[in-house]
Amino acid sequence: MDNKCLKEVKKITYLGCEISCENEDVEQKLTKCTPILGIINNDFKPNLVQNLSRIKVLKALAVQILVYGSEFWTLRKMLKND
Repeated sequence: MDNKCLKEVKKITYLGCEISCENEDVEQKLTKCTPILGIINNDFKPNLVQNLSRIKVLKALAVQILVYGSEFWTLRKMLKND
């Protein structure tokens, strides 16, 4: 880039996603999804709501939060085994 040096950084925020070499964004997203999963389990009980409806709510809420920005993730062996 015009013979300019680029600064190396440990993490940046891009479009609301934190991109880092530590995969902190993955852990933050899992933390954000935990309450949603609790709501789905508590308010959409299997004996009251069909599984198909529960899956639709899960895909609409939790999965979208989890996968947003996932194209920047790098999987380390530690995360891959979890």
